[in-house]
Amino acid sequence: MIKSVLTCCRVVACLLLPAFFNSAFALDASVDDTLTYTHELKPIPQDAYQIAKITFLPEVKDSDLGWGDDSLKGDYNPSQGDCSNKDNLYTSSNCNYPKALVSGSQCPFLPGYYTQCKCLSKFNKTSCPDPYILGGESCQNKDEPVKYEKCVCPATVSLNNPNDKCSKTCEGNCIEKTCTPTANQSGCTNGTQACDDGCGGTSRKCCVPCVNKINSKPENSSYTYASCTDGEGSKQIQTGWSCNSGYHEKNGACEKDCIVNSCSGYTLKSCPANANCSSCTQQTTTCSGGDTMYKKTGCKSGYKDCNGTCVSSATCCGGCPSGKKCENGTCVSEYVSRACQYVGDIMYNDLTCISINDARNPNKKIVGIVFDVSSKINVMSVAEDSCTLDLAYDFCVAMRSSANGIDQWTLPTEAQLLKIYQTKSSLNNLLSQLGETQLRSYKGAHAMDDSTYWTNVFDYQNDSLQVVINFIDGRGYWEDVGYWNPTRCVFTM
Repeated sequence: MIKSVLTCCRVVACLLLPAFFNSAFALDASVDDTLTYTHELKPIPQDAYQIAKITFLPEVKDSDLGWGDDSLKGDYNPSQGDCSNKDNLYTSSNCNYPKALVSGSQCPFLPGYYTQCKCLSKFNKTSCPDPYILGGESCQNKDEPVKYEKCVCPATVSLNNPNDKCSKTCEGNCIEKTCTPTANQSGCTNGTQACDDGCGGTSRKCCVPCVNKINSKPENSSYTYASCTDGEGSKQIQTGWSCNSGYHEKNGACEKDCIVNSCSGYTLKSCPANANCSSCTQQTTTCSGGDTMYKKTGCKSGYKDCNGTCVSSATCCGGCPSGKKCENGTCVSEYVSRACQYVGDIMYNDLTCISINDARNPNKKIVGIVFDVSSKINVMSVAEDSCTLDLAYDFCVAMRSSANGIDQWTLPTEAQLLKIYQTKSSLNNLLSQLGETQLRSYKGAHAMDDSTYWTNVFDYQNDSLQVVINFIDGRGYWEDVGYWNPTRCVFTM
């Protein structure tokens, strides 16, 4: 039967299926299209298939079937892709995870070669159902624009805190949680401190615990208590101890009280200054001896009582009224002047003097300062003028009045003016305290402002020149009497 079939057909490729035969055989086609066969059947691999096509002659021509010659050409299995070029095929060595060889694309005559290598089905995802998410590994098929990922569960979260609650799961694992912090404690007696809020934080405020301040006490004493509130509520805690009635504290123990001696009438804790006193030592309940108290009995010699205080007998008790001062315990006139006798004495218009620190009599006028006592009492006027020589003489003459009290004011000699220059620093200090114009010692912007003072020395040969002394350097020289210079008048007692 087989021989008759083969005789009547022209074979391109023939495969006798194992369903019909226990083995297969290979056929060759001759050049003249005459079917030939070998008598010996040769086995081929069980996993290789050859598609058989049988056409009965003479119904068709070779060209009708595309048979140009006796050889087999083109695709071995056109429905599964081109298996003719191994460079375009896939094997287990070049198709790896996350892709896999497609079993239906195996080349029939190339064992282990496939035309397709595609992403595993678990990667064929572009979106995921809740609670899954796209993530982890990805995969993209050749010549396809879409990049696939697999659906995975989100990262798990741990329920480590006391207040943690799982709000969402995936495959039995918690992926979302909530945590409500425990509220702060309030009404804390000892204040608050940071503590665990039940959610892993320490921003919660908890009460500092109430504990006893002391846990022991001496005999014959009792604990003292105070109310304290903490996180456990209000409670009484031991804050200290006190001796029982009839006992007093001594050196950390409770000792029996002693009889009290209060020293009645002794009200002073110390004897006042300059007073005579009697004393009494108190006896307290502590038995250690109380304070020594004093009672004033009088004042010491040379002192007198002034409103309860022992003051010097020379003191005027209660002070003196305005215009009076205390001398040897008696109020006398405050404005006391004396004879002028010291350099720096301040002279009144009645030719009496006081020191700069003495009280000044508002009814008297200060007119001068003593600047020299080497031979006589020489007084400089506190008033100053700036003028020509003629006006300088007039200035001194004008001071000879009852208001100034002296009728001998005149321009100074050269020696007197030099003495004033030599003591100008101390004189200026006194003038400043009196609020009067100080002696000049600067170069003025014009002649009127110069520091050259007039003397009473003139040139016998040229009455237009007069000696002046420069208070910057103490030098004397001739000056035109028409120039303006500062003037101080002097008086000799």
